[in-house]
Amino acid sequence: DAGNILKPLLARGEVHVIQGQIEHAINDYKKATDKAVEETDRNNARFILATLYEAFNKPNNAIDEYLKLMDASYNNEKVYINLANIYSKDGLIESSIDTLNKGRSIIGSSLLMDEELAKFYIRADEPQKALELTKDELTQVRCYMDMNDNEKAYSLMQSLRGKYEKNAKYHSLLAQYYYQMGDYQNAFNEVDEHAKLEPNSPVTYQMRALIYEKQGDKFSAHVNWAKFHYSRGNNDIGMNEYMTAYQIDSSNIELVTTIADILDNEDKNHSVEFYEQLLSLNPNSKRALQKLAEFRVRIGDYNEALDYMDKLKELDPKNPYVNENYAKIKDKIEN
Repeated sequence: DAGNILKPLLARGEVHVIQGQIEHAINDYKKATDKAVEETDRNNARFILATLYEAFNKPNNAIDEYLKLMDASYNNEKVYINLANIYSKDGLIESSIDTLNKGRSIIGSSLLMDEELAKFYIRADEPQKALELTKDELTQVRCYMDMNDNEKAYSLMQSLRGKYEKNAKYHSLLAQYYYQMGDYQNAFNEVDEHAKLEPNSPVTYQMRALIYEKQGDKFSAHVNWAKFHYSRGNNDIGMNEYMTAYQIDSSNIELVTTIADILDNEDKNHSVEFYEQLLSLNPNSKRALQKLAEFRVRIGDYNEALDYMDKLKELDPKNPYVNENYAKIKDKIEN
């Protein structure tokens, strides 16, 4: 009996999902789609299979399953929304738009699909089409700004202030408005409000970088682009931005410390150059003294290590690294 085969497969798949064993769950739901007799059962299993492929970072497999569901006129808006989002990650915005429009024609429009479609129209630089779809007030503001109707955008934002005062997106839109109007101080103020509500958001660093660029502050722009890329996991690009900022101003203690600390986790030998630079800028930097002492110990230069530790001991008599290692290093030198 097909039902008796299907139920254990689905149950086992659910257990594997709960246990985080996604690959095993994928195999269970693949078997379920093959064994299912009823189209509804097959489509339901296929939908879960598609979402699991997404979770397991197999977007092409997920696309194949979502397309099969579309061919089967599966009545679930998430099929079209999920597929559109996969396309968008590869920059295929037109495919995202086509997918959602197809969904609206097959199963009818919905608030969720309309809002998703509006976002993609904004990304495709078609704000008028987005405005016709969206019911979201902040998305409407964005549309007006993209249509260069800044007066209407600002008027709407002012009317919404009480409602969205604690909304990060609201402040990012106000920042964008002031940026477009060339009012950079107010733009910074709104970016700061955004940062309070969403700490360490890539959007915060991106907006600051753009404002600094307009002000001609290349150093601060590169620092904020670095933070933007690190917050998105693009570490190589982020380090390139930090290094570009360093070429502009190699005496900035905060920047030198940041670079040194990042490299200390990625390339300890390379970090030494920046800890030495930090020590030259701040001879009382306990962090630089300890890191340079650690490096000298690693390469067997105990005399130099002890010099750093003597200075560190003078600045911080209770320093754990000194207390744990000073006698050992001194003993190595004497013996």
